[in-house]
Amino acid sequence: MEKFVFRRYSQTVVFSLLFLLLLYLSVGCRKKLDDEPKGQLPASGEDSPGTPNLVHVANTEGLDRSISFAVCADTHEDEDWSEGLGVFLPVLTDNGHRNRNEAKDLNTDCSEHSCLGIIHIGDMIDEKYVHCLVPYRQIWENDYPGQDGGKLGGYSMGSGNNSTLYSSGSRIAYPVFPTIGNHDVDKNGSTWGFGHQYAAHRVIGAPGIAA
Repeated sequence: MEKFVFRRYSQTVVFSLLFLLLLYLSVGCRKKLDDEPKGQLPASGEDSPGTPNLVHVANTEGLDRSISFAVCADTHEDEDWSEGLGVFLPVLTDNGHRNRNEAKDLNTDCSEHSCLGIIHIGDMIDEKYVHCLVPYRQIWENDYPGQDGGKLGGYSMGSGNNSTLYSSGSRIAYPVFPTIGNHDVDKNGSTWGFGHQYAAHRVIGAPGIAA
């Protein structure tokens, strides 16, 4: 028998008009911020989504067994980055704030229900861009940075303090099986885009749960 744990996002919006105005003037950020972590200034170069490990869950034994998975969707990670005042600044958003809270809540629920993992049923990111996918990976990839944590502005996001700039202590602790939604793909291009590539790298060839 399979059991599923469902959660909904809480609609939490926290912002300070004065702080936001000052930050816009100083670093040119385009979106709402809920805090202001800083990383190393990136070197010049292109953004890269990096490469995750294959998702891995613990094997289960026996033909008659009960397994539990959590289910989530529509995380719409949309965070970005900006360069200003001599530092690398992640641009944090309301969606990112909800994602960090949701990861913490799912960690609690999965522990209580002995979940093997989490199935994400689409719309991992809000847009097809790498600057959305790398923050998603930092929050929703339990073994981040995987093979390669990706790059923003040419600077590695999978090493040192940069590897937690977007998760901020709220990374998911369970393996997440990604599937793609309409926001995850390049709807107007000739390729599926980074979301499709990420899901393929995460699940194709991954070991099963049956012993």
